[in-house]
Amino acid sequence: MYSVEVHAHATSEIISHVLDRQPLLKVWSEIWEYLWILTWGLVGIILGLILQSPAKTLLSLGITSIEIVGICYVGLILGWWIPLVPTLLAFTSAGLTTFF
Repeated sequence: MYSVEVHAHATSEIISHVLDRQPLLKVWSEIWEYLWILTWGLVGIILGLILQSPAKTLLSLGITSIEIVGICYVGLILGWWIPLVPTLLAFTSAGLTTFF
């Protein structure tokens, strides 16, 4: 992303906050982001170990991934930036490695 685009997004964020009363995005500290990602990775491992069936594991990973996306979307609407892609990567990769 070019630096001009970064400045344009930042300017748009500030203007939307002032004119439309939209909240500015808030972020967690790094330790909380790491704990969020680690926790979902552990949940993926636990699901894979408990279910022990590839079909059930894939279904539960898919449903839970949709729930994670929903949580991050609701957080974004409320003004919180919650890491989505690293969480989904940790969750699905940890869950998929348990039945191989």
